[in-house]
Amino acid sequence: MFHRSILALTLSLTFAFSVNAQDKKPNPIVMLSTSHGDVYLELFQDEAPETVANFIGLAEGTKEFTDPKTNKKTKRPYFDGLVFHRVIKGFMIQGGCPLGTGTGDPGYKFKDEINADSLGLNKKLALTNGQPHPWLLVRSQQQFQQTILMPLFRSLNIKSQADLDAKKAEVQKKMQTLTLAEAYSNMGYKYDSKLKSRPPTRGVIAMANSGPNTNGSQFFINLVDTPHLTGKHTVFGRVIKGMGNVDKIGGVKVGAGSKPVAAVTIKSVRTSKEKIELPKEPKTRKVSARDLTIDVPKEWTQEETTSQMRLAQFAIPAVKGDSENAELVVYFFGAAGGGSVNANLKRWVGQFADDGREQKVTMSKCPQGEYHLIELSGTYNKPVGPPINRKTKATPGSRMLGVIISTDGGQYFLKLTGPDKTVAAQSGAIRSAIGASADGEKPYKI
Repeated sequence: MFHRSILALTLSLTFAFSVNAQDKKPNPIVMLSTSHGDVYLELFQDEAPETVANFIGLAEGTKEFTDPKTNKKTKRPYFDGLVFHRVIKGFMIQGGCPLGTGTGDPGYKFKDEINADSLGLNKKLALTNGQPHPWLLVRSQQQFQQTILMPLFRSLNIKSQADLDAKKAEVQKKMQTLTLAEAYSNMGYKYDSKLKSRPPTRGVIAMANSGPNTNGSQFFINLVDTPHLTGKHTVFGRVIKGMGNVDKIGGVKVGAGSKPVAAVTIKSVRTSKEKIELPKEPKTRKVSARDLTIDVPKEWTQEETTSQMRLAQFAIPAVKGDSENAELVVYFFGAAGGGSVNANLKRWVGQFADDGREQKVTMSKCPQGEYHLIELSGTYNKPVGPPINRKTKATPGSRMLGVIISTDGGQYFLKLTGPDKTVAAQSGAIRSAIGASADGEKPYKI
């Protein structure tokens, strides 16, 4: 009898799962027709259901909105005839404002649909060695107070100097463990752990807003990855066809306020009945750093650079057994800057303690020029705090993969550092990123 019950339960669960799988509808596809060509979008109805319903309802004229010109409620295809009022080359294109100024809305606002945990914001510290995370965009002491301190004080119910004095230890402790998810929550962002969210990478469509839960009708399409917007804007779809037309809009001439000099018009937005094969999720993505192009794994998260010397930087997830992520940084010091190859290789060697250090240097050619690759392991003198302070921390069990690419435009430096296992696991990926292979490399003596 017991076994029959288990069997019945198993069959019922299997049947329910099958029904649910069959009932799941494919994501809607919409065609955004513009004066610069058509763009097809897949909308993530399970990841941002209210946002997708709002977008389609406005697009097809089934959702009521307030006409800003008459101040009366109406229904009609909302986006038809509107313009892309804000275009920033190398960033994004923005539309959906009924006034064409970036100040209009449909007469209502609705919530964000974002899961901070699925975006990894619960694992990123807001402060590291006293420095704000680059995604916080803190550039001054005043911004630090407005972005981190005051919201934290409100969350701890600190309303006076006396409250602060009484909770000083609690504040200091919280500052050491504060995550980006918590920092954003303190600012007013509300997250939904039941949803799945995607980062704001190139080609996604996301809601433009003026702060937490202020979504209306304005949206933007990314021309590049924008990691600093993670957790602040609802990503509700992606371009599946016509990205070339998006790039074309992204390259138009603009005037004051980044508004195109010649209007870029939205002709219509409609659900498409055309069958379009969805592109497979790419395993890598191309990133440009001046004249250098690298093809990085999609798991490598591009971050805002923490110094002017850095062209790009990436966080690389730790492998099993390591507790910290690795970091890849791309540098360029000008066409004649940076010094000789040997001088830089020796400089990197000097960043590891002599005792127990292992090194290997090879050279070869890749599509973008000749390259030298150095692999170092041992105790790394890891930089701590701003580079100007020249402070380091001895970190045993570290590894570095350093690449110097000599191109016609100058030398580019790629420096991948972190825990031994995590960096070692990226040996093939760092070569693939520059179009190289270990098979063609020859030993090189410094």
